[in-house]
Amino acid sequence: MKTKNLSFLFFLLLIGCHTSAGYYPPKQSEMSSGTYENYKAKLDSAYIKKDHFEAAIQLANLHAPNDIIFKQLNSGIRENHQNCFRIYEWFKLFEENNFQVNLVRADTTRYVEAYNLCIELLGNQAFIDFQKEKEEKYRMEREMSVKLDSTKFDPILIGLLEQIEKDDQEVRVKISAKNLSKTDEARLLTEMVLTDSINLMKVGAILDEYGYPKKETVGYHLASTVWLVLHHQSDIKVRDKYQRIVEANASEGQIKSYKWRSEEIRLERE
Repeated sequence: MKTKNLSFLFFLLLIGCHTSAGYYPPKQSEMSSGTYENYKAKLDSAYIKKDHFEAAIQLANLHAPNDIIFKQLNSGIRENHQNCFRIYEWFKLFEENNFQVNLVRADTTRYVEAYNLCIELLGNQAFIDFQKEKEEKYRMEREMSVKLDSTKFDPILIGLLEQIEKDDQEVRVKISAKNLSKTDEARLLTEMVLTDSINLMKVGAILDEYGYPKKETVGYHLASTVWLVLHHQSDIKVRDKYQRIVEANASEGQIKSYKWRSEEIRLERE
């Protein structure tokens, strides 16, 4: 009888390990070793810090079982209610633009339940105030920006950049749509790769003829279009080729994002 009891306790211990903070999902076949190790290291760091919210994010990135992901997520929400504002932002991206982070993609229903838990803990007014503060901050930043002299704008260059950005974003909006079939997803991914290649050639021609577009000639928004196209390139040789151009012309945040994505691609290729 004691042997049976010990065996049963050992079985419960194994189950507990699977659902505890020490669980590491096995690598999925479609995930590169570099990407897996990157997410796994972040998960390990979250476990060490006992940061359940961050652990949930990395478990979702690693395609862990949903029960484990959302157990960690809800614990992270209850431990630190400020995490609810990140839940809210991702929820709005999903609701308004069909953009899904891996947490949302893992189980939309459970994610909505986590969002509702946040409303229960903080009240809906907290999110209304948060959104108002964001909008006010954005408005003030816009007002503080130096007003540009539109008479110095280059309409031809603006037209070229507008078309590039339109093509870049249209295909990505289609890919982020809900309930895509595998066939449609594969077709759109092929279309996106082709679009990125065409836009890269267009950007190369613009750099040769005009140099890197400046806000004084194309406005604040379109001044980032060249960076956007370069940032979407997945060929590390292309990214390295344009690294200096990005560093010389892009904002600090864009430069950091560009470098981070390049390093991520290097890891994926290992």
